[in-house]
Amino acid sequence: MKIVNIADLKQVARNKIPSGMWDFIEGAAFDEITKQRNEDKFREITLNPNFLIDVSDRNLSTTILGEKIAFPIMIAPAGGKRRRFLGNTICAPHRVWLQHRGGRRSSNRPTLVPALSFG
Repeated sequence: MKIVNIADLKQVARNKIPSGMWDFIEGAAFDEITKQRNEDKFREITLNPNFLIDVSDRNLSTTILGEKIAFPIMIAPAGGKRRRFLGNTICAPHRVWLQHRGGRRSSNRPTLVPALSFG
């Protein structure tokens, strides 16, 4: 299967992950109203990318809660991460570092995110 969008990626994941684990990852509380509203709002967003521009000197850093971070992607210290990820590490794209800001209930210690390639 050729993956061209998030729906395709979701289907591949669903086929590879055991059903009980898939329900835990994909599911939401109670009748999933909040999840549905969030998905509806994301569908309203339109991206208008610029083409043929020099992107060799981009700065993606931003400030969140008064602290500067290099790349604005965060993974919350949510319960059950050890069940969802390989071993006790978080899988993320190559060259990505996560800054641990210390959720007391986090199941993972600060770690360098390993390289992950989909082949």
